[in-house]
Amino acid sequence: MLKLLRMALTAAVLAAIAIRIDRRAPQDEEEVLEPVLGRPAPEDLERYRPREENRFFRGLLAGVVAGVLVGALGLVVATNLIGEPSAAAEYDRLVPQSEATVALVPEPTPTPAPTPAPTRDPACSPQKRRAVIRPLDSAVKREVDAEWLRVERWLKRHAPVTHAALRGPARARTIAVAEAQTGLRFPDDLRASLLRHDGSMAFGPGEASGLGVRGIRDTWRSLCHHFPTVEDPDPRLEYWNGRMIPFLHFPDRNSEHQEYALIDSQEGDVGWDDTIGGVDFGRAPSYLALLRANADALRDGGEVHGWRPRVVRGALRWERADG
Repeated sequence: MLKLLRMALTAAVLAAIAIRIDRRAPQDEEEVLEPVLGRPAPEDLERYRPREENRFFRGLLAGVVAGVLVGALGLVVATNLIGEPSAAAEYDRLVPQSEATVALVPEPTPTPAPTPAPTRDPACSPQKRRAVIRPLDSAVKREVDAEWLRVERWLKRHAPVTHAALRGPARARTIAVAEAQTGLRFPDDLRASLLRHDGSMAFGPGEASGLGVRGIRDTWRSLCHHFPTVEDPDPRLEYWNGRMIPFLHFPDRNSEHQEYALIDSQEGDVGWDDTIGGVDFGRAPSYLALLRANADALRDGGEVHGWRPRVVRGALRWERADG
């Protein structure tokens, strides 16, 4: 485009020079060739004819230059109206479609939302408080003592080895210290049982064994250390929550299944893992209810949640009823 414009301008300049010369030349010739009277002499006609031919060629040159100028101006106008060809169009014109390479632009990878920091279980971080011996509900204590009396009599008659292994009572002060260190309130039926037999439990599926006051505290600390965060909005659906009280240990299990029977310190009901559906707090509405079911099964030879008592060489064992 620039070359064409330069050519047009050059031609215009040349044409202007030619016209300028032509304008000056005829004036001089007319003064010389114009006769005074009559027709010009023959020799003058001969001198005049070349001038006419020169004018003819100069007119032709001016027409060509004008045509070039008009064409150049038309091309400029058309280019302005249509616009310069795009880079993509120029590329498509020069490179055959079959040889063109299509650039694949990857889609931007979405930035994942930041993972929220785990929430620490507030029940595993209790505020420090002074140990206080709380009064025990006398009615609850009488019921717990009555059920233990039934169990003790049956064990003495049918399972003397287990009867002899029953532990003595815990101290009320020890229970108060454990409550202060864990931030929990032990239910009255659990405290009454610990005050009669610290850690003994006549019901124990498989090789389960009861936990004493210090065993409850130490196990609670260990579980809070290994599982210190909230994993589910419902504490009763978690593997472990700091508001629970472990009171019975299943030594034949690992951390895949909850190794302890638990009491919900706020609701008071009892649950343990049956290794199928996780911890179920529908096992017993309270520690006292479980102790009563235990005494009934010993007396009647019945079952407690699929487990049946059996005496082996003077020791009580609990076996699966369907096994």
